[in-house]
Amino acid sequence: LDEVLRSAGDDTFQVALVHWERMFLASYRDDAAAALEEAHLVEANIADWWAAAGADFLAEAADCLDRVGHTAVASEYFQRAQSDPQSYGRMVAMAECALLARHGDPFLAEERLAVVHQHGIYPRERWRVTLLRAHAAWRRGDPAAGALAAKAFEEAARLGQPQLPLIREREVSEALLGLAAQTGSPAAAALEATSLPVVLAVLGRFELSRGGRPVPVGPGQPAQLLKLVAVNDGRVPAEQAIEALWPDGDPSVGRNRLRTVLSRLREVAPETIDRDGDVLVLGQGVRVDLIQFHRDARQARLLLGGDPGRALAVARSAIARYRGDLLPDDPYEPWADKARETARRAMLDVLDLCAVEAARRGDLDESRRMVERSLDLAPFEDDRYLRVAKILYDQGRRGAALSVLRRAQTVLAPLGIDVPLDLSSLDEMAAA
Repeated sequence: LDEVLRSAGDDTFQVALVHWERMFLASYRDDAAAALEEAHLVEANIADWWAAAGADFLAEAADCLDRVGHTAVASEYFQRAQSDPQSYGRMVAMAECALLARHGDPFLAEERLAVVHQHGIYPRERWRVTLLRAHAAWRRGDPAAGALAAKAFEEAARLGQPQLPLIREREVSEALLGLAAQTGSPAAAALEATSLPVVLAVLGRFELSRGGRPVPVGPGQPAQLLKLVAVNDGRVPAEQAIEALWPDGDPSVGRNRLRTVLSRLREVAPETIDRDGDVLVLGQGVRVDLIQFHRDARQARLLLGGDPGRALAVARSAIARYRGDLLPDDPYEPWADKARETARRAMLDVLDLCAVEAARRGDLDESRRMVERSLDLAPFEDDRYLRVAKILYDQGRRGAALSVLRRAQTVLAPLGIDVPLDLSSLDEMAAA
C-alpha cells in the first residue's frame, strides 16, 4: 500500500483507495485512532469518484469505525450514507445491519438481517450475516444465539477461511465463541483453541473474562495485583507493587509474597501479567476498558481545537466506555485513588466538551443532559448546578430550574459550602 501511495502522485482516486484499504486494515487490528484517521484521509481526497462511490465509502467507514468502538462517529457516517442518493446499495444495507447488531436495537437488527439478502449480498458474506444474527440474538437473550454462531463459523470454514470471523468481526466472534463451542461445532472449537481473548474491566466493576466467559480470579491478592497493574497503565515496578500491597511488611517477605501471588494468578489467568525485568506488565493481548477510555478522551481533547465535530463524536465514544467510577468495590485502596480521580476528571472533561458543543449548536436539551450527568461525578461543584438551572431557565422551564437550585442548596449547605450570590439570584428569578 505504501508503494501504491507513492506512485499515485496527484491521482486523488488512487490515494483515496489506499486510505480506504488502510481504514479496513486498521479496523481489523482494532486500531481505533488509525481507522478514524484513515477515514478522514479518504475524505481529504474527494474528487469525481465521490459521486459514484461516496455512499459506499460512508457506509463502509461507518462499519469499520463501529467495529473499533467509535459508535457515535459511525452513526454520523451512516446517517450521511443514508442521505446520499446512492444509498440503497449492498454496502449501505450491510453496514446498517452491522451497526444494529453490534450496538443498536437487536430486535431491529434481526428484522434487517432477515431481508438483507434482497440487496444482493455476496455468497461469501453469508457467514457474516449469520454471525451478526447470532450476536443480535445473544444481546436479546435468545438461546438460539449459540447455534447461529456455530453455523456462522462453519460457513466461514467451508469457504476455506476458518479464521475469517476473527479477522473481520473479532469482538463479535469472541463474544460468541464459548456458546458456539458448547454446541459441538468443530469450527468453533478450533477457533476457541486459537483465540481466547482476555478482557479486563475496571470501570464501574471489576471483571476478567476470557473468550466471553468470566474468569474466577477471586477477591484475594491475585485480583488486587491485577487491578494495581491495570490502573497504572499496564506497567508497575515490582517494588512499587510490593509497597502498595504490603506497605508495612519487610521487603524480602514482600518479594516472596509477590512470587506466590503471581504463581496463583498464573494458575487461573496465565496470560494476564508478565515480567519485563523488574517491572510487572499486562499481557500483550489483555484489553482494558480504562486504557481505551483514556485513549478516546485524549483524542477528543486533541481534536477540539481543529475539528470540533470529530472531537464531539470521539468524546461520545469515551462517555460510552465509562460505565462507572474506577473499582467501586475498592474505595479505600490508596493506590487506586489517583487513578480513580484522573478517570473521573477525564470523564468530566468530555462531558463538559459535549455540553459546550451542544449549547453552541443550540441543542440545550443535550447540553443540560451532559451537565446533569456531570453532577453525579462532581456533586459538590456548585457551578454545575447553576449551569443546568440557567439552561432550564432559558428554555422557559422555571419550575425545573428551581428544583435544580433547591437540590444544590440541599447538597451544599450541610457541607458548609456557600451558595454563590448569582445562584441565589437565579433562585429568585425562577421563583418569580
